Amino acid sequence: MDKLAIIDIGSNSIRYMTAELSKGGLLFSDKLLCTTRLGEGLLSNGLLKREPMLNSYKAIADFSNMARLSKIPCYAYATSAVRDAKNRNEFLELLSPLNISVEVLSGEDEGRYAFLAANEGTGTLIDIGGASSQIVTELASKSFPIGCVRAKDFCPIDDFNSARLSLFRWFDEVYKLSYSLEPPFTGVGGTITTLGALIQGQTEFDGDRFLNFSFTAAELDSVLIDLHSMGSRRKDHPLLKRRHDVILYGGLILAYLLERYKIPSLRPSTSDGMEGYAYKLFNSAR
Repeated sequence: MDKLAIIDIGSNSIRYMTAELSKGGLLFSDKLLCTTRLGEGLLSNGLLKREPMLNSYKAIADFSNMARLSKIPCYAYATSAVRDAKNRNEFLELLSPLNISVEVLSGEDEGRYAFLAANEGTGTLIDIGGASSQIVTELASKSFPIGCVRAKDFCPIDDFNSARLSLFRWFDEVYKLSYSLEPPFTGVGGTITTLGALIQGQTEFDGDRFLNFSFTAAELDSVLIDLHSMGSRRKDHPLLKRRHDVILYGGLILAYLLERYKIPSLRPSTSDGMEGYAYKLFNSAR
């Protein structure tokens, strides 16, 4: 096996990427994305809703067909929304006609794959997804049931400071760590890369600009206040079309983590669990 396709069944979006083995290592394609909000409403009753399941099925079917047409094997993994849902078997059964292997990752493994790709074995990783977030070091990986979509279900953000206080109280109850965090600090996930791009003033996403770039808690707070003041105009920003209604929630999760764990600055990375999962597949095939 020298080339394969990977589908990431996330809580906010479904993503697709190919990986190819070359003499210099693995080569990765650009990632394609379809926002389906699979994890929406999960906080209220623990169930995946029918419409997001059907939308996710269509995206997965389209992506798996791309791999089939390219005559390359396709692998899929699912993260927090499927992992936590009471009706996860209903969703997995829905996918069965597609005849692709779907691995439901533990939160710890989800974090480890992202750490492998983004951190290259050093420092601390923060991964913020739709329904969960992971904090990973070389020695430990822990997953927490908080992500940008799940936080959106928790409370509205009308008054920014009141919502911040309410969310931070909830975060205090959930984020518990028994290990220390060491630099350098890296962040992955659409929330973090989008916020990094906004802090840089990007209007068209360019992950190459993250080379040697990091941002501070103060810079993050400034862009969050600006985003809140935009109100409904957020949806008109070219970087926010797919996440205009969840970006503040993901940003407040990150703001909390930077504050609580005294993280001086964070480097955003576009390499995440998809690349890490590809490494795992190629290594297991040897």
